[in-house]
Amino acid sequence: ASDVYKRQLMDMGKVVLACLLGRWLLPGNPQLGMMIAGAMTELGHIFPVFYGFRGGKGVVTTAAMMLLLDWRVFLICFAVFLLVFLKKRMVSLSSITAAAIYPVVTFCMTYFVDCCVGGLPVLYVVMATLVAALIGATVIIKHRANIKRIRNGTESTISFKKK
Repeated sequence: ASDVYKRQLMDMGKVVLACLLGRWLLPGNPQLGMMIAGAMTELGHIFPVFYGFRGGKGVVTTAAMMLLLDWRVFLICFAVFLLVFLKKRMVSLSSITAAAIYPVVTFCMTYFVDCCVGGLPVLYVVMATLVAALIGATVIIKHRANIKRIRNGTESTISFKKK
């Protein structure tokens, strides 16, 4: 189990490093630099060239990117993840649900709060929403087998009861 956590920390670390590099490379628009670098790292994680385009499902890396780009979006998506998990005890269903609401929450935060109230350009709202939709859809697509098992009622759940 500790190897899994180490790998997840490494996956998060590569997104953090990429986002910081993107921020540094585009000092005039650091959010855009982070968004581009994060999205490219995310896609590289999910579809790695060196492993025949077969990589992870992108949940942990998406969470790291979300946290760096907009902590408010991360907190809402994480809260939804937790609520679904506590109700259904399925990590996959929780991940799929969080990925599905990611672009919606991103749009609501960037448009209604940052654009209308804070004066952020509409172009940023469009870019952020498109990136969130691309990443969210990719995470959902990577969960195809899980979705099939959920529909069949055979997806594994996590129990907290002592045996």
